[in-house]
Amino acid sequence: MSSDFSIAKRVHLIRYDSVDSTNRIATDLGYQGAKEWTVVHALEQTAGRGRHKNEWFSPRGNLFLSAVFKPIVKFEKWSELSFVISLAVADTVERLTYNSSVALKWPNDVLVNQKKIAGILLESALNAKKESFLIAGVGVNITCGPVDARYGATWIDELASEKKSVDTVLPTLIDAMINWYDIWETSGFEKIRKRWLERAYGVGQRVTVTDKAPQLREGIYDGISGDGRMILKKNDGTQEIISSGTLTFL
Repeated sequence: MSSDFSIAKRVHLIRYDSVDSTNRIATDLGYQGAKEWTVVHALEQTAGRGRHKNEWFSPRGNLFLSAVFKPIVKFEKWSELSFVISLAVADTVERLTYNSSVALKWPNDVLVNQKKIAGILLESALNAKKESFLIAGVGVNITCGPVDARYGATWIDELASEKKSVDTVLPTLIDAMINWYDIWETSGFEKIRKRWLERAYGVGQRVTVTDKAPQLREGIYDGISGDGRMILKKNDGTQEIISSGTLTFL
């Protein structure tokens, strides 16, 4: 597929009409030694994936891309990329809709008016040379959203004064990703964390947290730690640092 827009020279954009999953294709390319900033984009996905192996709503008109990354930061910090991409998506939505209420829900959802407009999926792997790489998958609702979304869904065309095409949203998002990625690699996570907290949804509210552990945890959502983990203030006043899970606001 051809493009009617320009993108940064560092980006190798591969476009498809329809694929099962852009993350799968990007991962395959990563195995084959694809360079950083190889970006796979498709007009639709037939088997798009979200967190916890959930299906991602992927009709034509919305945006689906997956990018290959090989960050220079230490491997144990690679999960911070989720916050980097979240900021890029938030900036993109705000720029295209002139809506200042874009919020970020830990760990990787983007909300507008408390409804989900985008999600991010990170997956790491090794290539044939045993070199680690990271895939960041991004889905953004442009023309519609799923009717059964847990927190409700919204989309760019519902918020903007004029309808936006994929070819408008895609280069805007890539530019924002480059901006925040460069900040992360050159200045570290603290600048990312500070800006993310400015957009954070629900800090100070009572929540429950569910993950693979059988016990449901409840307390006050007290922000994120210096490495992006959630801080839960428990009823006895102590804090628990949580690496992964799903927040439910009470």
